[in-house]
Amino acid sequence: ETIEANEKAKRFDDAKEHLLISRFEQETIDSLLRDLPHLIDFSEGWISIQQQRKQTIYNIRTKTIIDVLPLFHSLSAEQLHTPIIHGLRCDWGSDIQIDLPVDRHSMIAIPSITNEDVDVSIVLFHQIADAYDATSADELSRLLRIFCRVVHRSRETYQLYAESRTDALTELANSRAFYEEGAQQFASDRYPLSIVLFDIDHFKYVNDTYGHKVGDLVLRELGRRIRSIQQKKHNVFAARYGGEEFVLLLHQSPQNQAIDVAEEVRHAVLDRPFVVDGHRLSITISLGVDTVEYRSERSFEESLRQADHALYVGGKHNGRNCTAHYANL
Repeated sequence: ETIEANEKAKRFDDAKEHLLISRFEQETIDSLLRDLPHLIDFSEGWISIQQQRKQTIYNIRTKTIIDVLPLFHSLSAEQLHTPIIHGLRCDWGSDIQIDLPVDRHSMIAIPSITNEDVDVSIVLFHQIADAYDATSADELSRLLRIFCRVVHRSRETYQLYAESRTDALTELANSRAFYEEGAQQFASDRYPLSIVLFDIDHFKYVNDTYGHKVGDLVLRELGRRIRSIQQKKHNVFAARYGGEEFVLLLHQSPQNQAIDVAEEVRHAVLDRPFVVDGHRLSITISLGVDTVEYRSERSFEESLRQADHALYVGGKHNGRNCTAHYANL
């Protein structure tokens, strides 16, 4: 019994360590769902995670999200801070209304573990009578307290991570995020991949004539129009590349589709004036496109250079306000 207890304690310690090294919210949830079946025996089990007034309930066995179970809403206020342990089905009480096979006897519920705005509850059932005891409840409670702390921390971590990859002015991804995404996409199997690189025509004139405040407002509005297009398409990653330069990375996008997206962006800029700070400005952009059909054809950096070449040779030197694909130069 002592050896078994030590092994069980070690499994719980390992699960706590897995939680503590998790960085983001879903990673933390996945870690707990993965470890729970190895920590304590059960026939059915559910866990409720509530944060910022949103409740999600997982079936621990299948790791899938399910509809809200009445059990989590039927516990009385007095029960919300004390583990509930029953060894026989007849002890459950009429307040627990849940459709379970008649041979389920043992039940353990940790009704509410809270940290800041994160609240977690868990309920497990077993076919064996008297399967759970106070030690099991204590171990589960400690594990869930760590889980709550890590989930709360992970949201702050994710916010900092997101901010580090976001351009504050346009609210698009920044160049750092673009290079990370590009490396991942070019190492994937999501070919063909296309890069669309573009910038604002005569943007220096806008800054020199109307001032940098107006220039920033133009960039912000352009970012909003790009985000609007990005939200409608499942395969577009958009970023501010630097200054007045922007870039799109399109997965599973052959040459003709990439040109169509580039033209959609061009017309989103061309067809409606930019009304900023009391000024009505006609803005145009020039775009360069490159498409890589398969992985070994060209590297991410090479494709980016070819899109840049298409932008300046086929776009800027061809009168601006146009789209040029490297393959057509």
